[in-house]
Amino acid sequence: MVYFVYALVLMTLVSFSVTTSSFHLAQTLANYFPKEAAFVCIGSLIIGYSLMNRKTNFIYSNKYLFWFLCLVIVQFFMNYYIPMFNIDDNGRYPIVLWPIKPTLNIIIGVLLIKVLAEHLTGKDWVKIFKFLCWTGFILSVYALSQWCEIDPIFKNFQKNFVNKGMTRSQLMFTFLSHKTLTAAFIALTAPLCLMFNENKYKVFLGIMVLAVILADSILAMAGLFVALTIYLLIRKNIKTAILVTVIAVLIAGYFGITTKHFFSDNGRMAVWQRSTADVLNNSPLVGFGHGSFQKKYSDTILVLFAHNDYVQELNEGGIVGLLIVSLFIYHLVLKFFYVVFEKFFIVDIVLLCCLCVLLIICFGSFPFHYAPLAVIGILYISYIESRNTNWRLT
Repeated sequence: MVYFVYALVLMTLVSFSVTTSSFHLAQTLANYFPKEAAFVCIGSLIIGYSLMNRKTNFIYSNKYLFWFLCLVIVQFFMNYYIPMFNIDDNGRYPIVLWPIKPTLNIIIGVLLIKVLAEHLTGKDWVKIFKFLCWTGFILSVYALSQWCEIDPIFKNFQKNFVNKGMTRSQLMFTFLSHKTLTAAFIALTAPLCLMFNENKYKVFLGIMVLAVILADSILAMAGLFVALTIYLLIRKNIKTAILVTVIAVLIAGYFGITTKHFFSDNGRMAVWQRSTADVLNNSPLVGFGHGSFQKKYSDTILVLFAHNDYVQELNEGGIVGLLIVSLFIYHLVLKFFYVVFEKFFIVDIVLLCCLCVLLIICFGSFPFHYAPLAVIGILYISYIESRNTNWRLT
């Protein structure tokens, strides 16, 4: 029971991260308490609490995360301290600030995975997963109300968007500032409803699937339908899995015909090719440093992020960084496959599906660079890491 505080604080972290992510709140709350501040402050609180516990193991068991942490710290020294030795013509020392925030976020994220995997119990994970189900459901209901042009919170903004000729799906920005981020959040949390037997969670799942479809985000739909298909195949429900696949193809075909640029990359491919060529020609091994993408490619259509976490990791972490991340994902998935098919616990099956959604969304979005989605990713990875321990879920 003492570690229930972790579950409570994590729920608060998700809540603050979601509600302070909207650009509509930027003029008020988000200016003073943005999502990055919520992540850093509450994440540091969790880590600090664990360090005061005598049972905390200070040796990092996952070698891939440890290597990645070392790479990030080395890059920080290279990009922050080394430029200080280059005095300009006026005798001033240049101060580079851009590596500070992304380095801090990565360190906190990696340490959170260690802390949560070691200390959270089975009951804590169940509470967290139920909370995420409710969060995704409430966000889905709000997104559907926006699709119906009923928005009691951002009513004035919605009127302006309607007057500008935006589609109904584009109105589903909720608290996450964009429909694709809303769809990604819902798609990441929807499969969790499969682990509970109560009928209300089946209703939750149906509403969340509907919200993802109406948001017409191809990645969120692909991730969610792939997750549902994998779940049904593992549970040996072959006929339903085929039906879900056919429905997914029909939905994709419908949006491909009726929605302009549904299958378009929106100019992202050109930026991916440019950023990949830059890093391979100039700094192929260790990249340009985490947090440098925004600085180097602010003149492109992708102002802040690459909209592809794998491409951005190659650009910022180089071949070494991408290799470490790839090895971590490979061993994470491989190990979890053994756990799923050996124990066959419903929670493990569902978390495998959630991990598939996360990895698919990384191909066209930036979940690990956006606090609300990053928190969910950290929770899922922490749970999978925790399966090395002896506790069991019923």
